[in-house]
Amino acid sequence: MKHLNDELKDFDTLPVSFLLQGQNAPFKFKVPSFQRGYRWEEKHVIDMLNDIFNFVSNSPSQSSYFLQPLVVRRGKEENTWEVLDGQQRLTTMRLILSIFADYLPIGFSYLKDSLYSIDYLQRSTPNFQNPVPSNDLDSFYVMKANKVIKDWVDAKKKDNQMAISAMAYALYYPDNPKKVEFIWYVVTENNNEQMASDLTAIKVFNRLNKGKISLTSSELIKALFYIKFKHSNKLDVDRFSMEWDSMEKQFEKDDFWYFISDRKDDINTRLDVLFDYVANVNYKMVSDSLDAYRYFQRIYDEQNSSDGLENSWKEVKRVYDMFLRWYEDVRIYNYVGFLVWMGMLPQDVKNEIYKKNESIDEDNLLYSIQESIKKRIGYHKYCERTERDIDTFEYSTDFSKIRELLLLFNIEAYNKSNLKFPFDLFKKGKWDVEHVDSQKDNNMQELEHKKVWIELVIDQLRYDASDMAQELLQKGRRLLVKFKNEKQDSNDVFKDYYQEVYQFYNAISSTIEKDTIDNLALLNCGINRSYKNAPFPCKRSIIIRNDSEGVFIPLCTRNLFLKYYTGSEQGASQLDIVRWNDTDRKAYKTQLVKTLDKYLEK
Repeated sequence: MKHLNDELKDFDTLPVSFLLQGQNAPFKFKVPSFQRGYRWEEKHVIDMLNDIFNFVSNSPSQSSYFLQPLVVRRGKEENTWEVLDGQQRLTTMRLILSIFADYLPIGFSYLKDSLYSIDYLQRSTPNFQNPVPSNDLDSFYVMKANKVIKDWVDAKKKDNQMAISAMAYALYYPDNPKKVEFIWYVVTENNNEQMASDLTAIKVFNRLNKGKISLTSSELIKALFYIKFKHSNKLDVDRFSMEWDSMEKQFEKDDFWYFISDRKDDINTRLDVLFDYVANVNYKMVSDSLDAYRYFQRIYDEQNSSDGLENSWKEVKRVYDMFLRWYEDVRIYNYVGFLVWMGMLPQDVKNEIYKKNESIDEDNLLYSIQESIKKRIGYHKYCERTERDIDTFEYSTDFSKIRELLLLFNIEAYNKSNLKFPFDLFKKGKWDVEHVDSQKDNNMQELEHKKVWIELVIDQLRYDASDMAQELLQKGRRLLVKFKNEKQDSNDVFKDYYQEVYQFYNAISSTIEKDTIDNLALLNCGINRSYKNAPFPCKRSIIIRNDSEGVFIPLCTRNLFLKYYTGSEQGASQLDIVRWNDTDRKAYKTQLVKTLDKYLEK
């Protein structure tokens, strides 16, 4: 058993209670700048709590529960340790101890004030007792973990208050028969030179994390810059830290991130985009996510690397400033975001639109971007594009091409209104090209889908006083009762009702093909599922309701269902809001072609 004044040895076992009282004072832990902050999710926290609970409650013959290794090296101050691996577990245990102190006997409540400390180097340390989630990302995750622990304890103590107290004893009492223990490992260096020591610490941490939540490319790159800057008289490490934090905060903004990247959203890896650009890494073409890190590692290893890294940092800042210029200009923001959505990397966008001349004026830059878009959507392959050619696009065979055109149509509409297109909302969702007017043939098989469809139709028919509408309304109500009682669609009666409703709402509509672009719009899949194959008035009602509730509806889709395009046409069916007619389709396509004319021309 470990005693308070015992010498700590490598691969020793160390009870959690020892961290509170060992060597006559609580331990002080420092988290180096090259580590990411606290990021454990609910599952990780609950897994740790359940493991300790099961050990205390259900393992009578087991005297110790071992947490995974805590890898440290000695700090400069007495009883201070720098954490190289295990800070997620160490921080979670610190939060658990604070909450479980309330379940100690009154005479031992003073132990709550003897918890070990954790301080972050070169970043703000969260308030572990009362974190303010708006302060930084670390505080947000600490707040979440605290809530998870409190909720878990509240749920468990209802049935087993004794087990909660037993857990507190196992954590706090050094002589308790059952102990929760860390495996303690101290890294020592043969070379006492601090710079080499820092780099050793990074390599140790990276090696230990293989197969787990390893350091990201940008975090390793930060460590290289920080170590080199700290040991150079020419470079200001404090200024570097401030500049890095400013970049990190900018990339945490969703509207910035989603316009510049189409990567999976992981807030811990967002800065990788910046370093991939400088290192000219195409993350889609390589299997190793640390290619950019190795590029900067080579610069670090070179002689005169202080100058090399200083120049590299200047290049990083130059690229970042270019991203900011794109972000702050509405039209460039929208166009670059579209090109990135089309699959281009930021470095490819830059090379194509600047053509090696970054001093290009704004008008020529916008022209260059539009030419790039024209090239990317493929119209450069044809000798001529006309309005008539758009009619050749078919929903079944040209889905991707139609989606590109509809998104570009929206991009231009946002440009005209001087608004940024919300790429964050767009990329977080999944988008369909959906028919504006319903399909003639219904393909619904599930009874529940049929019932939902009928309810949508009934909701619209009740506002129509015509005899036919009222007849369909009553028939729909009877069908709902029938489906509820029989729980099946016997004789496929829904098929006949669907055709009657279709004929009613399309009585004066054209028989033109439904799959052409003048009858298609961009819509979120979640909304789409709620009215698949529903008549136009049902879809229109759902669009209006979602729009009024703040759900993102692309501007052109909204304008279409509100018939804004039709309003400017002679003989338009402005008052006939329950039907999508030839006039509506023609006005919609006319506006689409007019807006995209510069991309459709020769």
